[in-house]
Amino acid sequence: MDSNEKCDTNKLFGLNGQSAHPLTDANGDMYNIGFSLFPSAKYSVVKMAKANSSKEMMKKAKIIASIPSQWNGAMAVNHSFGMTQNYIIFIEQPFVVTLSKIAQSVLKGETLKDVLEWRSQEKNRFHIIEKGSGKVVKTEIVAADPFYFMHFVNCFEQDGQVIVKQYKQTKEASASNV
Repeated sequence: MDSNEKCDTNKLFGLNGQSAHPLTDANGDMYNIGFSLFPSAKYSVVKMAKANSSKEMMKKAKIIASIPSQWNGAMAVNHSFGMTQNYIIFIEQPFVVTLSKIAQSVLKGETLKDVLEWRSQEKNRFHIIEKGSGKVVKTEIVAADPFYFMHFVNCFEQDGQVIVKQYKQTKEASASNV
């Protein structure tokens, strides 16, 4: 975007925040994954169509898909997501922010690290969303073992499949990155 103007995604889309790394496709359209906490926790894919200015881009922006959190009262840490020519890939990881701890941390003056929780009994869930239609294609793809990550390495399509290359860390490594 060509501006340093602030944009309130809560007013525009009801989102409480977005991932740190929006992605731009070959057409110049920008995508991001945001989250909302109320009335229930969910993730939303936002498409910002190519425009001549950031103000125009935000006017054209719209939510193309929403995915409910798999946990009541908690949401996965979402620093980044992946994208291919036709798909958005979102991984819901078992490193979560619990909503009750957020409220407590404000009152106690605690840090982000204090509200994070590793759920070792849970596994990562992969969500694949069609960019063109916003249709959630797959939601029941789960990792064999739970893992933590901050960034996607690469995503691409090959022979009718979506390939995700991911650097994954253990719980112990994740705690030291916060």
